[in-house]
This record gives sequence, structure tokens and C-alpha cells, in this order.
Amino acid sequence: MTTILESLLRNAAETPEKTFALHLRADSEQGLSFGDLLKRSLLFRDQLAKVGVRPGDVVLIILKHGLDQYPSFLGAMLLGAVPSFMPFRTPKQDPERYWSSHRQLFQRIGAQALITFRENLDAIRTFLPDADLTILAVEDLGEAGLPPLPETLAQCAGVQACPESVAFLQHSSGTTGLKKGVMLSHGAVLRQLAAYGQALGMEPGHRIASWLPLYHDMGLIACFLGPMVTGNTVVALDPFEWAARPALLLDAIQRHRCHFVWMPNFAFHHLARCAPEGETWDLSSIRAFINCSEPCKPEAFDVFLARFQGMGLARESLQVCYAMAETVFAVTQTPLGGFVPAVFPEPSAMAAEGRIVPREHGPGLLSCGRPVPGTQVEIRDGSGEPLGEDRVGEVVVASACLFDGYFRLPELTAERLKDGALWTGDMGFLHGGELFITGRRDDQITIYGQNYYAHDLEGCLNDLPGITPGRCVAAARPNPTQSSSEAVVIAEADQAADAGALRRAIKQRVLDTLGLMVAEVALVPMGWLVKTTSGKLSREANLRKLSDTSGRLPGHPLVLNGEGFHEQIHDHPDE
Repeated sequence: MTTILESLLRNAAETPEKTFALHLRADSEQGLSFGDLLKRSLLFRDQLAKVGVRPGDVVLIILKHGLDQYPSFLGAMLLGAVPSFMPFRTPKQDPERYWSSHRQLFQRIGAQALITFRENLDAIRTFLPDADLTILAVEDLGEAGLPPLPETLAQCAGVQACPESVAFLQHSSGTTGLKKGVMLSHGAVLRQLAAYGQALGMEPGHRIASWLPLYHDMGLIACFLGPMVTGNTVVALDPFEWAARPALLLDAIQRHRCHFVWMPNFAFHHLARCAPEGETWDLSSIRAFINCSEPCKPEAFDVFLARFQGMGLARESLQVCYAMAETVFAVTQTPLGGFVPAVFPEPSAMAAEGRIVPREHGPGLLSCGRPVPGTQVEIRDGSGEPLGEDRVGEVVVASACLFDGYFRLPELTAERLKDGALWTGDMGFLHGGELFITGRRDDQITIYGQNYYAHDLEGCLNDLPGITPGRCVAAARPNPTQSSSEAVVIAEADQAADAGALRRAIKQRVLDTLGLMVAEVALVPMGWLVKTTSGKLSREANLRKLSDTSGRLPGHPLVLNGEGFHEQIHDHPDE
């Protein structure tokens, strides 16, 4: 197999009736077989060709979570076009802000076509009047009958793809600027899936449960292209339904006997906190809940296991992966069947010297495991020199799965790809040959010459009474009188809380945990904090919003210009 399209044809031919995706809603479920996946993909290919899309054109896909997402993506690929998923606008997002941000992206990447629903057409005409886009509404496919299954790839692919040609763009979340299109080749994707499947012991009979959106690599690779290539079944939930009713995931695991689940760190807390008290589920089919995409903390596993232990879930089922779009997906993976080790770094040594001195307790980090086959990991300092074990530096990855660069961003590509290796922008260390991630380089805040991670400040406050769990942001801002920066915490607080006492408690907790004095604590109401399109709280945007906010009353939460708290914010389920 040399291209993704060959695997699509193979699975459709060998197991046409096998379910590829089963989409669950609160009141219904709908399936798509491997055979119908190919047939539906051919319909999208033909309709795209009919409206003038050509090989090499960038095709953006803005669809609600559902079965049309898969064949729209593959149909563009069958035509030889380059597909890329974008997030669908939510009711909480201001339409002008949403479409104006996408207008900049469309212009920069030169997108030629957009697949969406008819409900978006009026907004596109209003907010993107000058956009030179060919638009295909999903409803235009109508009730056309499905074509017969082709026998050869030549019968279904408009262009014969080669292994190293770009298959699609995976757009970053845009946490520090406009989204970046990661160019991924057929060969890189297939090499990654082979290596990662080997690390996991993945077999065609395994089923994957997922609520993840497809516009991020965890959903796109682990819960769409991976199972499509290897012949697995995906049991998928709508992300917004999952956010409102997290136990839907547990229901799906129990009913369909699923084996693998990928989730970011916060989702372990969300499930444990929000699953209805007194209810139980049979989770004995699970081979691994895999913590992925953020610095992974031991307490996430502790609270998850405390809530669901005794339901067939063992500690060995909780595992960790370090992944990123630039390597297609997995860089490292902890071995299934064993306990994931944790390290508890002494804060002052890490902050002042970047040196890891393990201790018995305190804020900790979970191992991300060892590199998957075909991948090497090093830790390097700011001058590019390799660092030994237990020294914090930038994670540098060499792999057979590296991306081809950022689409139409040559300077950024040159900055990140050097001598055949990827400078990830993530900070971490090696301990006992295993990788531990401490945070993003951009998330480091330097206060009076010492380095801290914003997420460590946030993490130590999550269980503080009066703060909404998971709804606080830490950032650094310049203090010109001190020629340094100072720490600021913005937290969504219970309106009934004593504001003065809560501010003092926040400062004391950070001081006790990290030895850092916080300069200011701003308490804000629920829904105030701004998110990125990935659903992560944006530190930069929230600090800017804080500086722009007027009308603060002493001892009380912020009031926005006397108009209450009705500003439109980005709100996504994966936070």
C-alpha cells in the first residue's frame, strides 16, 4: 500500500458491509459501511469535479459533526484535490467574527472550494462578498443513487497519487496566531499508522469510541484516517452533545464494546466530575484510555480511576501519548498493559535551572512513553546543544513521518524544520529513557529570572473552592517599573464567593505550590474567558481582554462596560 486511497479501495472491496463509522446521537444512531464510504466519496468526487474543482485545489470542509464529513474529505482526495477540515460555527460565536477570521485564512492559503451546508450560504455572501470560492452545499448531492464499487484505483481516483504527494492539510488550532496548514503526504500518514498500530497492537476487530472533532489531529488521525486505513470501526459522538452529557461516551463504550479512546487531559476530569452519581458502566472491553495533547498530570488518572474503578477499568488501561500534527500523530506512546510512571519535579530547581530533581509528592507529570518505531527524540537547549537526562529543553524529533512544511509559510517551515528534524516548540525532559512534557515554549512565563509554566499555575487552582474547575488562566505581563514580568491569574468564580478571600486564597495556593507571588487576581463570571478554535483557553486573548475591560468594581467580579456579560466568545467542546 503506497497511498491512503489504496486502503480505502481495499477495505471497501474486502469488507464492504463492515461498519466503518457509527454516529450516535442522544436519540438515534446512523451507520456507514466501508463499501458505502467509498461510494459516497465517489459522489463527492463527481460533484466537486462538476463545479470545477481541479487536482491540486485546496478544498475546505465546514460541516457539522456527522457522516458526511468522511466521504467529503476522501472525495476531494480522490479527485486529486487537497482537503482540510475547519470548525463549524457554534451558536455562541459571533458570525461576523467567525467568518472574518476565516476570510484571512482563505486568502492566505488560496482556497479554491468550500464544502458546507446551505445554511451557511447567506453568511458567506454577507461576510465574504469578495471571496473567490467555489461552494458545494452537501444538499446538492440530493438523493442520487450510489455508484457501484470500482474494481481498481484507476476507476475511482481522478489523479494517481504518489506516496510523497500532499494528501491533505491539517490546520493548527491557531492559539498564537492565524491557523497554519500542516502539509501531510500519503507516505508519511501510512508510515505513522503502521508504526503507531505496532506500538498499540491494533487489530481490525478493535473499535474506537470518540467525541473528538475532525479538525484536529487527534480526531482526524486516531479516529478517522487511522481506522479507515486499518479497517477498524469508529463509534462517534457529536462533540457538543458529549460536552453537555459526558456519560454518552461511557454508554457507547458499554453498548458497542469499544477498545480504544483518545482524550485530552481535561476530559478525564470532565468525565469523572460530570458522570451522574450512582450510575455504573461496564468498561471491561477497554484496552486503553489514552491521554493525549496536553501536559498529562497524575491527578487526571487518579480522579478518573477513583470514579470508575470497579467497573472493569484497571489502572493499566490508562495510558499516555505525545502527538502532534507535524509528525502526523504519535511521537511517543506508553506501553499498553503497564503502569504509567510519574515524576514529581522539585519546583525551584526546575524554575531556576531547568533541572529535574524528583521528589515524593507535589505537582507531577506523567510519562509520555518512548518513541514509536521509526522516530527519535532529543532534548536540546536554546543553542541547539543536546541535553542529558533530567534537563529541561526543547523537544526535537526526527521521524519518517514528518510533515512537508507549513502551506505557503516558508519562513515558519525553515524555523521549525532544521537538518531533517522538527523543533516542536514543546519543552520537556527525558527520565529513564522516557519523555515527559512540561509545556509549550510559548507558555513559559519568566518572572524575575525564573521560568514557570502557565498551566502549572492553572492546574494548582482547579480544586480551589470558589473557582469553576478548569476555568482559570495564568499569564505574564510586563512590569516596566521592575524591568521584569509579573504573574496574573484570571479565574471564573462563583458569584456567591467572597471575592477578597478568594483572591487571597489563589495567591496563597500558588505561593505554597510553586513559590511564586501572583501580582493580580481578576475574578470574572462564567462564560467570560475566551477560547481558541481548539477549545483551549487563550492566555494571550484573555490577558488582552482583561486590559481592555473597564468598570471593575472593588471586591467584585468584572463588569463589561455596564452591559453585563453578554459578549460573544469562542466556545468549543474540547476544553
